[in-house]
Amino acid sequence: MKIGYLDKEVTQLIDNAGENLLLNKKNNYMHGSLRILQDLFSFEILFVLFIFAGLYKADPRLTWVPIDLTALFFGLSVIAGFFILARKGFILKRKSMELVLLYMVFAGYALLTYLWTPGKVYSTHKVLYLWTLTFWALAASALIISTDFKRFKRLGQVFIIFSVIVSIEAIIQYHQVGQAGFIKVFGSNYLGFGRVVGLSFILAFCYFIFWSQNFVEKSISIGLAGLFFWILLIGGGRGPLIAAIIAAMIPVCFALRIDFVNKTLSIRKYVYPIIIISIIVVIGFIGLYDSGQITLTMKRLLVLTSDGMGNSAAARIHFYHNSIEYWKQSPLIGNGIGSWPILNKGIDARGYPHNLILEILVELGIVGLMIFMGFFSYAMLFIIPKKKNPMQMLLLMLIVYVFVRSMFSGDVSENRLLFCCIGLMPAGLIMGDKL
Repeated sequence: MKIGYLDKEVTQLIDNAGENLLLNKKNNYMHGSLRILQDLFSFEILFVLFIFAGLYKADPRLTWVPIDLTALFFGLSVIAGFFILARKGFILKRKSMELVLLYMVFAGYALLTYLWTPGKVYSTHKVLYLWTLTFWALAASALIISTDFKRFKRLGQVFIIFSVIVSIEAIIQYHQVGQAGFIKVFGSNYLGFGRVVGLSFILAFCYFIFWSQNFVEKSISIGLAGLFFWILLIGGGRGPLIAAIIAAMIPVCFALRIDFVNKTLSIRKYVYPIIIISIIVVIGFIGLYDSGQITLTMKRLLVLTSDGMGNSAAARIHFYHNSIEYWKQSPLIGNGIGSWPILNKGIDARGYPHNLILEILVELGIVGLMIFMGFFSYAMLFIIPKKKNPMQMLLLMLIVYVFVRSMFSGDVSENRLLFCCIGLMPAGLIMGDKL
């Protein structure tokens, strides 16, 4: 009887264990499904679609959408962001809030110069963008994403996925137009998709250098970095490629480790793969050049070594020279927001010198530049890699990339990616070495 009783107990335990196992599997499945849905409809996806709406909204396949996609995803991301902040009781990190307030001082001065700007149409648009689209690019990054490790990581993943989609479209276009033509992804120009892909190149490259732990992770990350770099080479945009290369070399600047106590000098291990990759890239460039198979971007870079430097570069140098003369007309307070195209061609329409610093000097003067540099410098304090923290190094590489790129293209109100990355800088203090 006792043996039978024990058999019954064992059977009951096995049944219960089986039921618990099935229940756990069901719960894990449901949890995984909910997590996928959460990622698919996350704030970060709305935010990325807002930041890069200018890249794809001109796509002929999206002409059926009855509303401007920038406005759509701006509105949706603002609503989602409001609920996220409300759920936290609108408790904000002090450093992030200070960064937002400093931006508001800059945008406030830009608004003040509206009183003496000679323009009305472009200046009005510019002020509105600075206080809406550009402001949200910074505020959302600073107040929502930079303070939450999961959101920061998800943002990087969304950037990568979006860039893979862009890269696939670019490869299709490349096979259609060949090496001689500019690639237009989703109806945008070559600079638009170069901006996206260059950013993701930095993310993938940095992950390979600092965080990849095994062969699979290393293979995927360096494979993605290689794909994005190739897209930069065939796309035609010199600015994104130059900015990406400069940003990728940033870790080398911090590779030396000096011990003054023991009087020793050593090189950090992460620099070795960077050197090897750099050698491979240089050899690849030489091989393409010798074989006559140079890509469009390489060809446009070589034009810079010619006497005329090419029409595009010559025009920009002309813009730079003129901008200095325009700045001299009102060096302290500037000529007013949106004044550059009027001073340059007498036209009250979108126009800029393709250099962020010169644009600010001409329109906002030394006062505006000092306010901007104070705001930018404050953000940089969060990420100077004193202890060579990989997270801070990643953020430094991102900010170098977007800042260098802003020296070649885009006006201050349209450089939303720049202000988005500036808004991410508090993560250097808040998150430490996470990823």
